[in-house]
Amino acid sequence: MALMDRLVKMILIDNPSLVLRTTIHNKDVYFEDLAPGGLKVSASKLLEKGETVLEKLLDRVTVLKDRPSKIHLFAYHLKMLQLFQHLIHGRNQYALEVLMSDATRFGVDFSQLLAQAQATNLPYRLRAACCDVLRCLYIDRDPYTQVRHMPRIDHTHTQKPRPIHPGSPYAPHRTHTHTQKPRPIHPGSPYAPHRTHTQ
Repeated sequence: MALMDRLVKMILIDNPSLVLRTTIHNKDVYFEDLAPGGLKVSASKLLEKGETVLEKLLDRVTVLKDRPSKIHLFAYHLKMLQLFQHLIHGRNQYALEVLMSDATRFGVDFSQLLAQAQATNLPYRLRAACCDVLRCLYIDRDPYTQVRHMPRIDHTHTQKPRPIHPGSPYAPHRTHTHTQKPRPIHPGSPYAPHRTHTQ
């Protein structure tokens, strides 16, 4: 087993509690440490003091000496998402299979990542991290590889389409029909029909 595969096994299979549990409820995202006495944090509540304050706290998290806090837990989750990207770097098939086999538990199910990326009430750093994982897990794949856990997207048109102007290059091709009566051909014209003379 290659070194990267051993790391995947040690982190994701042998020690799954390293990954925080991600749950989405009422357009909010919660991260929970499953260890005894572990913390649980609401991502939207971290934004109550504004994005700028949150960014400063995240930048200082490595030098904060106080007891573990919700900002520490959030920073840990962001680092774990980065670790996922490194584990599947180069389209590592073993890491992809392990993550996708329990995508909801690891918080990387397509619907989970997409919901977080779309939520305007969540921190931008989290939304950006989800976009990166979406790219690595679901977009940057080997061609023709079937991806599980992908929802079916039905395109439904609720609005009536706008009419296309006849002069537009996107207008449908029309066959020209002549509505005018054709002009008569002079008997001496070379285009006149040939007649057989009878005596």
